[in-house]
Amino acid sequence: MSLSMTKKLSALTGTIIISFLLISLSFIPILSVGNDHLESNIELNFEKPRLFGNFTERGVSLEWNLEFDEGEIEEFKVYRSLTDSFRSLYKELDSEEAFNESLDGYRYLDDEVEDGRTHHYWVTGISEEGQETPFSNEIKVQVEGDAEPTPPRNLEGIAGDEKIQLFWDRPVDHGSSSLENYILYREKEGEDEIKEDKLGNEATSWFEEYLENGVEYSYSLEAKNTVGSSEPSEEITIIPDPDIPEPGEIEDLQLYNDEGSLKLHWSSPEDDENIISYIIYRDEQELEKVSRDQQHYVDENVELGRTYNYSVGAINIEGEENYSSNVSGSISEVERPDSPYNLTLEGKDQEVKLNWKFDGEPETDHMIYRGKNERDIEILSKVSEATEFIDEGLENDMVYFYQVRSVDQDGNLGEPSEIRHTVPSEEEEDELPVLRIIRFLIIIIGIGIISIIAALRWKHPKGPDVSDDEIQR
Repeated sequence: MSLSMTKKLSALTGTIIISFLLISLSFIPILSVGNDHLESNIELNFEKPRLFGNFTERGVSLEWNLEFDEGEIEEFKVYRSLTDSFRSLYKELDSEEAFNESLDGYRYLDDEVEDGRTHHYWVTGISEEGQETPFSNEIKVQVEGDAEPTPPRNLEGIAGDEKIQLFWDRPVDHGSSSLENYILYREKEGEDEIKEDKLGNEATSWFEEYLENGVEYSYSLEAKNTVGSSEPSEEITIIPDPDIPEPGEIEDLQLYNDEGSLKLHWSSPEDDENIISYIIYRDEQELEKVSRDQQHYVDENVELGRTYNYSVGAINIEGEENYSSNVSGSISEVERPDSPYNLTLEGKDQEVKLNWKFDGEPETDHMIYRGKNERDIEILSKVSEATEFIDEGLENDMVYFYQVRSVDQDGNLGEPSEIRHTVPSEEEEDELPVLRIIRFLIIIIGIGIISIIAALRWKHPKGPDVSDDEIQR
């Protein structure tokens, strides 16, 4: 092979290698600084923060302590709410900036508080590995000033034959004084008059009859204290109808054997718009009536070794009832299935991904529990022969608590996993595709320039080729 041909091949090979390496760079992920999703799983070596707080002229002053080795905690998260039934992520603080030498602890001033309202706070620490400590103790701080209640929540209605049934949730905050009553407003289609009804401060439902079928009725609700009335709730419209379908059948009633109790769980029928409550039956005797939003029941009044038969009835606004099939079970001393462990949570946009470990029988099912606080964790779903679950349709920046329990084929529940929490959050806009395109174009231009230089440098000279042997001679 001639020397010039060797140079050509070497230049071509070098250009191909350089081009391949440069193009490969365009596919290396770009590290983005954004809202990292934390996994909460591993046992931490420090206790939960100890939180204190009080109201000052400047706002709510929070102070806390947390014992840990230097460098273990990188930041703190402050959670705030107007109630203890749920909590939201409020602030993220750098641990060095939050440190106060005079306190030998940490401090944060919340100057964005609402006059006359009670604010609830919690704090957690985030380790350098991204692990989150347990929640601190809860503190409640009453801000000075006057405030009316927040609006009643989740107003909904069910239509019947010349009747309606309303349900709602209490206000998140009752304001600077106790809740006195509710004012219910009703407007009938075709009439200018608005009817008002005063309801007691403990009311969360309202039944009204002798209405006109086929006519639209509009309802809204206000909460009132000594300061004044809240903003009205969202207005809803209901049309009474004589043709109300019977409740659907509950087909998936499940019974689980826990230590010292029997637990029932069911799903609402497909057509549940007219259901107002459920009735629990044991051995054909009515045991208890529960709300339409509840799909579980725990029977603790049971005897060891005795078999019990259960069914659940769904009731509509007309009092019609449809029963589930019977399930039976007893409390017995049996070997419980192994417990899941190392529960990890990953919060994403409106969803949380759960993973856990399990060393028991592969065919074991797992019950997923979820709640907005540690006290009210309820059954969310059941998965078969799996150690992961994705919970979708969640509210961003809201704290969710999770727990997992194993259940064998006979309905025996194992010990629950630890309770973990996380916060789904909206992902920041990913600039990765744009950056890759720009970098790819720059690399292509660079490759073109390298190719031109190589072609000019190693251009084939005029005249016959001279072999390597001839040059050596």
